[in-house]
Amino acid sequence: MPQLSAIYASSNNFGGALPNLIGNFSTHLGLFYIDNNKIYGVIPERIEQLIGLIDLTIGYNFFEGTIPDSIGKLKNLGILGLDGNKLSGNIPIIIGNLTLLSELGLSNNKFEGSIPFTIRNCTQLQLLNFSSNRLSGHMPNQTFGYLKGLIFLYLNNNSLTGPIPSDFGNLKQLSHLNLSLNKLSGEIPKDLASCLELTKLELGRNFFHGAIPLFLGLSLRFLEILDLSENNFSSIIPSKLENLTFLNNLDLSFNKLYGEVPKGGVFSNVSSISLTGNKNLCGGIPQLQLPPCIKLPAKKHKKSLKKKLVIISVIGGFVISVITFIIVHFLTRKSKRLPSSPSLRNEKLRVTYGELHEATNGFSSSNLVGTGSFGSVYKGSLPNFHY
Repeated sequence: MPQLSAIYASSNNFGGALPNLIGNFSTHLGLFYIDNNKIYGVIPERIEQLIGLIDLTIGYNFFEGTIPDSIGKLKNLGILGLDGNKLSGNIPIIIGNLTLLSELGLSNNKFEGSIPFTIRNCTQLQLLNFSSNRLSGHMPNQTFGYLKGLIFLYLNNNSLTGPIPSDFGNLKQLSHLNLSLNKLSGEIPKDLASCLELTKLELGRNFFHGAIPLFLGLSLRFLEILDLSENNFSSIIPSKLENLTFLNNLDLSFNKLYGEVPKGGVFSNVSSISLTGNKNLCGGIPQLQLPPCIKLPAKKHKKSLKKKLVIISVIGGFVISVITFIIVHFLTRKSKRLPSSPSLRNEKLRVTYGELHEATNGFSSSNLVGTGSFGSVYKGSLPNFHY
């Protein structure tokens, strides 16, 4: 069959194994569809000989084993669909050789290990589906950011850990992002604000924490589905989410949200929102049957404020009075200790001879106190002396 270019055998009841003889098909074979059948066994190694393949869709059968490394030689492949089988092992790094891939579907298998960083080479990818496997570890950094044409990214229902890589912000064409049912953690990175085309953002059933970011209601204007359920978000619900006019499914259930629930936009339709499991929410539309939000009336608030000011003034006046009393008392006691007359130790008296003569009654003998080797000593009174 040297000129065979396409095989369409989807959705039949074909069974049995895919023989190695498949390698003998024409190298011109471009389209090979045998999905939705009952074919089992392993993917033949000799599939590498079908170098003309553009589309290999063999999903929803019973294939098992690993993806053969030989598949990395099919460098013209644009679509590789292996979803819904029993394939296992690691996703081979050789997948990075398929640089023309626009769709890569490996969902609903038993793949384990980490996401190979080599998918960064598949820069033509528009759809990447690794959901419902057993993948683990962190999502690789500096990998997804190279897939700038990616529109659909499904990594949900695995065991992936760690934060959302910041280079997700490079996915400007991304419309669907599903990371739910993993073990991811950290905060929602602000880099996602650059994914302006997002219509579905599903992050439920992880370990994300922090506040629900405002950019969800400011930048992602085309969101239709937003699922943040069963995480550890703890904040108020941003009122900006009311602005998302296309949003028709909002699930914020089972977090630690608190405060008043908005009433506009999606919040006006009780069938479009789920808030169950957030014990500290209040308000919202009556159909939610949440307790009313308690607000302090304005008049009462003013009265309490006046009372507080009066109390503060009284306390302040009392404190100032006590401090003033202590200062005055201290200064008074100090002034009593000071001498009322000048200190004779530190000052010299200026007395004239005439004043001495008058004070001693002309050096009268009646004023004589005693006589020594240096002269006589007289007593006298100096009523008007100068300092």
